Amino acid sequence: MRYLLIPLIVTACGAQDLTNNKPAQRAGAAAMNASPGVEHSVTGSGTQEIAPGFEYAVSVAVHSDASGRVWGDGTTRIIDLTAYGYPGSGVMQMKPECMRVVGNDAFIRFIITKSFDENFAHVGDRAVFWVRDGGPGGADVGHSGPAPFLDPGNTICTTTPAALSPDAISGNFIVH
Repeated sequence: MRYLLIPLIVTACGAQDLTNNKPAQRAGAAAMNASPGVEHSVTGSGTQEIAPGFEYAVSVAVHSDASGRVWGDGTTRIIDLTAYGYPGSGVMQMKPECMRVVGNDAFIRFIITKSFDENFAHVGDRAVFWVRDGGPGGADVGHSGPAPFLDPGNTICTTTPAALSPDAISGNFIVH
């Protein structure tokens, strides 16, 4: 049941020209201090109401440097999952494992670090988030969910994954 509910965790169509062809790896504190600077970043927050009874909010602040190290965090707030028979709500926290930016698309794989309900998601589970920055005044789209279903080959940070549903996001994400 928890994998049916995780699609709300985090949000893949992409351009073919890569701005960074290597995967970004998770950075420790020492590695972050040695970073030459931010090369890519994804920041913002938004709400996705996919269908009646299927709504969540996500916020991310993830950065990578030129050597591929990644740091930051993500938060998902479950608003309504009654479409899946889940009556609760809650907040999950995540840390990025890797990130790849292709034009105005960002692909992130997260590891859940705090779950409000172990029946929903376990600490250590992986999730993916994809967002396309629509630019100033433009609409952002994205998709998210459990990595075992949306990224079974763990390729989201190394190649452009298969197309994910470009669901509208009410909010604003900036991909740089």
